[in-house]
Parts: sequence; C-alpha cells; structure tokens
Amino acid sequence: MQHRAEAAGQRGVQKKIGVKPTWACPGYGYIEQGEAVKLRSVGAENPVHHVVRFREKPNADLAESFLREGNFRWNAGMFVWSVPSVLSEFNRHTPELASFISQLRAPKNFEKTIRERFRKLPRISFDYAIMEKADRVLVLEAGFDWDDVGSWRAVAKYFKNDAEGNAANCEITALDSTNNIVFNPDGARIALLGVHNLIVVRTADAILICHRHQAEKIKNLLGKVPEELQ
Repeated sequence: MQHRAEAAGQRGVQKKIGVKPTWACPGYGYIEQGEAVKLRSVGAENPVHHVVRFREKPNADLAESFLREGNFRWNAGMFVWSVPSVLSEFNRHTPELASFISQLRAPKNFEKTIRERFRKLPRISFDYAIMEKADRVLVLEAGFDWDDVGSWRAVAKYFKNDAEGNAANCEITALDSTNNIVFNPDGARIALLGVHNLIVVRTADAILICHRHQAEKIKNLLGKVPEELQ
C-alpha cells in the first residue's frame, strides 16, 4: 500500500484512500470512483481509480443505493500527496491558507504565526478546501481493515451481543427488547423492557437516550446541552 501511494504521489495528483463499504453507513462520506488508472510498478490487487465526485453523508436510502452500485468507497479522511503538488493546490484554491503555510515555513516565524493568525483562519476541512476542487484526484482502495468508531453504531460492533441483537459494554437484563446499544462505564447492570433500536449511554453526569437511526444527529444536541456537560 505504501509503495502504491508513493508511486501515485510522484505524478503531481492528489490522492484519497478509499475503503470498500461493508454496510450502508449514513454517517460516512463517500467517494464515487470512475475509470481505473494504470500506474507503472503498481499492482492490481488494490485498484486505483479517477474520482468522479465526493458525496457527503447520505441518508440511509441513498447509502443503500451507493452500496448496490458498487463503485462507491468510504472516504477515510486519509490523503497522499507530494509537497509541491499540495502547495500548488493551496495557492490556487485557498490563498489565505497558502499564505499562512508560507509564513510557517519561514525561519523563526512558526510560533509568532501560530499565535497571531491561526485563530483567524477559515474553518474548512481539507476535503472542501482542496480535494473537491483539485483537477486530478485519484482514489486508492485500501488494502487494510478500517473502521471509524466515531459513532455509537460503530462502537457497538465491539460490544458483546446477545441473541436479540442488543449490544452492551456492561451486563444487561432485556425482556422483549431488541437491537439496542447500551454503554455504561461504571459497569452497573442496565434493564431494558419493551424497547427496540435505542442507544442508551450513561455517564457520571448525564444520560443519553435516542433512537439508533437518529445517531448521526446526536451532535445537534450539543448546542442545547449546558456547556459544563459537553
């Protein structure tokens, strides 16, 4: 994988690492891949393709269609580039960030530049700033296992599961309850009765209860939660 990335990096293009989806996750970004690209000294076991477009987090139905089409990859947020090519893209598309990087590279300017300019920079992801605007972008399919455990549905895959699909990191007692996710760091037993598809998270100072299919909207609660609990 490293050899393939290095080989592609010598061609002055921006690269994304794409992961073949294992389920229709609505919480991930997706990359639509196009025609295959043949690179010298690069094997075909993990293909390289042109990027058609980037697709942000879809709804559940659209994620299912991406999975059926077969030419979509999860956007793993990993990039490969050469320094000259990425600096060129910064200069073309985000001159304010390019100026900041230029000042950082100047001798003895690093701490002063960070202190005076960092907080004033536009809050924009690398995908939006560069990758979605670059002329030549390739997607390299990952040849390794990958998982983004940034959501409770993802984390739950690493919990114990009972026969009814309830996943928990603690002991639970469940009656007429299915497909729930329970997290309780102090290990106290949680009892479930007649509930389905819930996420139940108990911490020292707060409890979260939501439907598992609304998990991607949990971040929308942050503005309504007292700051001391965030």
